[in-house]
Amino acid sequence: ILGAGGATKDVLLPLLQAQQNIVLANRTFSKTKELAERFKPYGNIQAVSMDSIPLQTYDLVINATSAGLSGGTASVDVEILKLLCKSLTEH
Repeated sequence: ILGAGGATKDVLLPLLQAQQNIVLANRTFSKTKELAERFKPYGNIQAVSMDSIPLQTYDLVINATSAGLSGGTASVDVEILKLLCKSLTEH
């Protein structure tokens, strides 16, 4: 999950209750860490900075940053996202 605001808070508990492993990244690492600690009792959640997102394939990437609201983009390199995401159209 990219972002650590209200939208992220709303989706974390249901995902953790469904026993999903969560990697949480945000521009402000202290906010990411604080949120991860708050939800850690409910499941497996890892806080990382935007520039240290583990390079692995993820089943889902949720962009919950505010960047799109102001016409900007998330502060994650598009090429990195291509490495992290798998295409649902490929067999």
